[in-house]
Amino acid sequence: MVSIATVDVYRTARTMGLHSMLNQNYNLTWAFHVDVNFTYVVMLHFCKLVFTKITEWVFDIYINNRIAMRVADVIAWSGSRGVPVYDDYATYIGDNSADKLLTVVLHPSMLVKPEFYDAILNGLEVFKLNDSAGN
Repeated sequence: MVSIATVDVYRTARTMGLHSMLNQNYNLTWAFHVDVNFTYVVMLHFCKLVFTKITEWVFDIYINNRIAMRVADVIAWSGSRGVPVYDDYATYIGDNSADKLLTVVLHPSMLVKPEFYDAILNGLEVFKLNDSAGN
């Protein structure tokens, strides 16, 4: 989980905003049109610059409507604020995938009742993996 992106990736971020109560009803969502019958690696980059406590700001990560990480806590992963980290997930997109989309959804975690209901993402990369025939 050590940082592998350029510093500029961690200087910008997408968050849900300041309205914790409203955020509980919404998600941060990205959707990518992809080729079917391939595995994709989704790499998510995080860096908290403001908050400093574990469970202060946690969220759930969904990849293609499946839970990839429940109670994602960037401060717990990094040890302190300002330390960039990443996590990656593999997902297979088959013929039955709706609209040939790969989706990434972040939603404030309700399990631990954080101080702030929000989510953060500094960078997102999607890699298409070859099959054994080189496709």
